[in-house]
Amino acid sequence: MIVLVQSFYLRLIWVLAGNIMLNQTISRVIKSLSLLTFLYAIGVAIAFLSYVLFSFSVSFEKMLYVAFGSTAVIDCGVAAVMSLVLVQTRSQASHTSTNVINYLVTFFVATGFLTAVAAVLTIVLYIVRPSTVLYLTVEFSVPKLYANSILAMFNAKSRMQKHMNTTEELKVPSVLFFGDAPAGNEEDGSS
Repeated sequence: MIVLVQSFYLRLIWVLAGNIMLNQTISRVIKSLSLLTFLYAIGVAIAFLSYVLFSFSVSFEKMLYVAFGSTAVIDCGVAAVMSLVLVQTRSQASHTSTNVINYLVTFFVATGFLTAVAAVLTIVLYIVRPSTVLYLTVEFSVPKLYANSILAMFNAKSRMQKHMNTTEELKVPSVLFFGDAPAGNEEDGSS
């Protein structure tokens, strides 16, 4: 679940960086970093599952540190880059659009921070009490936090859609975030 949600957010960064007016070099760097982060997350997930399923040994401790440490870094990075990309668009936006962008920046920073804190808390609990399974109480809630973060974004759709439809410059980001095409732009193939 963690890798799926992180992949979704990385895809949003990829699409948004390509569609907004950013310097072409910055856009390429952001896209490259999101692709590398995605590949790294997949690699860590595969390594973590192979250690957990096949050899519950001393190396499990190192893998736990790498997996949850990487999760925290990726979450903070996604929040920072998404905020940077959105703040770049804010300078060109109207007042209504600025409010929506501020909401999105707050949302991404809050969810990134919350999931990163949960990952770090898992590591801390394992370091403090490695002989107990206390760290599992947090570890089992981490996928739920990720699911709730993405569901919260989808549930905010109607409220934000109302604000986005009031301004022309946010119709494209609305399509990017929610997959809704503006009314009248449907192509049915007939002439």
